[in-house]
Amino acid sequence: MTSNRRPTETELIAWFLAPLASDAAAFRLGDDAAALTPPDGEDLVLTKDVLVAGIHFFADDPPGDIARKALRVNLSDLAAKGARPLAYLLGLGLHADWTADWLATFTAGLADDQRTYGLALLGGDTVSSPERLTLSVTAIGRVPRGGMLRRDGARPGDIIAVTGSIGDAAIGLQLRLDAGLSGRLGLSEAAAAHLLGRYLLPQPRSGLAEAVQRLASAGMDVSDGLAGDLAKMAGVSGVRIEIDAGSVPLSEAPAWPSLPIRRCGRWR
Repeated sequence: MTSNRRPTETELIAWFLAPLASDAAAFRLGDDAAALTPPDGEDLVLTKDVLVAGIHFFADDPPGDIARKALRVNLSDLAAKGARPLAYLLGLGLHADWTADWLATFTAGLADDQRTYGLALLGGDTVSSPERLTLSVTAIGRVPRGGMLRRDGARPGDIIAVTGSIGDAAIGLQLRLDAGLSGRLGLSEAAAAHLLGRYLLPQPRSGLAEAVQRLASAGMDVSDGLAGDLAKMAGVSGVRIEIDAGSVPLSEAPAWPSLPIRRCGRWR
């Protein structure tokens, strides 16, 4: 798509969004709603995140990466529940400066991740957003009947496990905000690129969903920091959680020695 003419809403849906949709459940986005039947013996798990330009991503980020981020933060929530991706709904609040080329690149990013994670678009809505780009994704996953992991399942004697290195995205954001920080921390180009990438593109642990569902007693996505999210889990589970901060897996990128880290912590 290279034309400078802005498509109508009907054209926008037909050209950019309908190719992403499930034929069986979404009717190629030709109806007002979709119909989704859970597979036999399974429950549906639903989660939603809203992302706003200038708050959750930078407005000048590549459109395809913005799309992937909006989808992946939801897929990460599903993985933490032990759920495998099935489908999603998309709300697009487009700012006045959007173009057909921008939207083509945005939906190409969605298409790539749909193939990677095995899900399809069911529907959604498009509106004009007067101030900034706003995205809303509702992701739908599936688990064996009664098998969704909740936050309140933590029990005394449980082991706290995480599936990746902690804090990379937080450092990546700081690197994005402060161009000189990489040099002050002594980061190589490769290390800085890794941390920036962890902020720009979350890596949902969808491949571990089945193991999480089978082995864990409680689960949640780490999105507000390890300490904050452990406090939430401890509160609803009625337990005290103790960790040795020295055992928390951190990135190999040598930024952490320059940052304050508490050696131990308790949350209850």
